[in-house]
Amino acid sequence: MKLKTLLLFGTAVLLSSAASAADLGPIYREAPELVPVEIGTGWYLRGDVTYDFRSDLDGDRRVSWPSGSVAESYNQASLDEAFGGGAGIGYRFTDMLRADVTARYSKADFGSATNSSIFCTTQCAIGERTEAAMWDVMANAYVDLGTVAGFTPYIGGGLGAVHVGYDDTKLNVCNSALCSVSGAPGQESWRFAWSLSGGVAYDVSKNLALDIGYRYLNAEGGDVYKFDGASSGRPGWSMTGSDGGFERHTISAGLRYSLW
Repeated sequence: MKLKTLLLFGTAVLLSSAASAADLGPIYREAPELVPVEIGTGWYLRGDVTYDFRSDLDGDRRVSWPSGSVAESYNQASLDEAFGGGAGIGYRFTDMLRADVTARYSKADFGSATNSSIFCTTQCAIGERTEAAMWDVMANAYVDLGTVAGFTPYIGGGLGAVHVGYDDTKLNVCNSALCSVSGAPGQESWRFAWSLSGGVAYDVSKNLALDIGYRYLNAEGGDVYKFDGASSGRPGWSMTGSDGGFERHTISAGLRYSLW
């Protein structure tokens, strides 16, 4: 009787459990949340307006002929102040480290003078005037020094090249009797350049920052003009003016827009 009682009790429990399960609705599992993939995180665009201060140069003037050459330094030479602009694209690696590639353009007057030139049969002064169009392309790295009240100071440096193209040059030659003006074809070249920079950025919004900066740029020297003596009846002769390289001190104001 005990065995029969246990069997009846077990059967009743199983039937009761099955009935309870049947009363439950279908079981649904919550689908995993889809997290959107961020595209472009860390990338930013930048644009700047710039002002270059006047730069003094250490150039020279060389005369060459079939059997030799001689050179004299300018008494004074300079690239005048100029406005310009630029743009670039960059990437932020960490909260402190970022890098960008930039291109800038400016155009400045070039002038030089030699008060007592050795290239005259009588004592004379020689001056040159032209314009220099400059494109610089730089790869830059920066260290952001922390943000306080939305302001982030930074320091940086860059390596790259500057393309300098001089317009045709006016040569002014004057002595006690008369002055003459002639022209010489301008020269153009790519030069190695390096830079140091610093500034401060202010967060206008989550994605937009106002950037006020300073840059020191050092570029190698190159030719300004070359006058071929064949055009004046002296084949094999030439006169070449060089700028000796230049240093540019530049202030800039621009915007950086983060692409996220």
